[in-house]
Amino acid sequence: TRQKIELKEQHAKSKVIETKAEGGRDLKIGVVSLPAFYGDTGALLRGDQDAVSATSDCRKILTDYKANGIDAVIVDLRGNGGGLLDEAKTLSGLFIDTGPVVQVKEVFGVKHHDDDEEGTAWDGPLVVLIDKFSASASEIFAGVIRDYDRGLIIGDSSTFGKGTVQQIVMISDHVRRRDRRNPPPNRGALKLTIQQFYRANGESTQIKGVPPHIHIPSMNDQRDFGEGKMDNHVKFDKVADLPHDNYHRVPGELVTALEQRSLERRKAEPKFKKLDEQIHKFIERKARHSISLNEAKFRSEYVPEDPEEKAAEEKAKKDRKKKKFTEREVWASDFYNDEVIHIVTDYLTLGSKILAAAPERAKIAGQ
Repeated sequence: TRQKIELKEQHAKSKVIETKAEGGRDLKIGVVSLPAFYGDTGALLRGDQDAVSATSDCRKILTDYKANGIDAVIVDLRGNGGGLLDEAKTLSGLFIDTGPVVQVKEVFGVKHHDDDEEGTAWDGPLVVLIDKFSASASEIFAGVIRDYDRGLIIGDSSTFGKGTVQQIVMISDHVRRRDRRNPPPNRGALKLTIQQFYRANGESTQIKGVPPHIHIPSMNDQRDFGEGKMDNHVKFDKVADLPHDNYHRVPGELVTALEQRSLERRKAEPKFKKLDEQIHKFIERKARHSISLNEAKFRSEYVPEDPEEKAAEEKAKKDRKKKKFTEREVWASDFYNDEVIHIVTDYLTLGSKILAAAPERAKIAGQ
């Protein structure tokens, strides 16, 4: 008998990070780790109040954060390959009042999906973490936060850059048949691109993805990965922009100050120095047209081994073998995540007055 299995590892999870600001003030930063934009579509269509969805789970977490005096929220979209478009829309609505979330171009023209629900679940300081694996619905959400100037985006040089929707069409379903008594032969299928996504500012998420405000270099930036690296990809283009609120939470001068502080810390951190070395070696190796077939030499050029990292990796492998099921960690303390917390702390300190600003309605360009 088949059993209904809930993929709870894909559900939103939370963790509170306690840290200190300059001057010794205690800060609490709430992390929302979201690996997918999930939802029980049948229950949601029926209007079931208890339907499982990314938005409802995140709303509960944010309500709890508000009640417990959290100073800032981090929405971690690293590795989030997307999911339901409606969830991207409703999740965006937890952080903005009302307005356009995404524009969709199809054969009949361009239409837009808006957040019509007034109010927010979280109106405080917001940070969104992205990487090259953040795709589709993740890019729609990150695009809203960027276009509305609602929060600070940190991570890789951009998201994946998937701004198109595909549909599988069975050829047999569209061929006239004389023999209706027997099933149609399998004539294969076509994978058709039927829609393209655009942000409220009119830019497509295709190829370019969504860039961060603060870029922390990573190996992902150099890998041949993303929609733009695929054969026959749809080109980047634009449509008309739409009026929307502007929260003025991330002005250019604040971003510059945050970038400078982050750069100084990364220059002083040995592990970031080592990461830079690995990135440079990777770039050099990509530029060459030959590789060594000697494994030891190849590894020394391509994957420099760190004794500590190797030992930690071996320990993690042994731990995974012991456990039948390993729960996904919400937030690990490592040099990269620690730098993210430093940036968030600076954001709260340097931008304290800016974060209290009220939103205003942005105008369409040219008006």
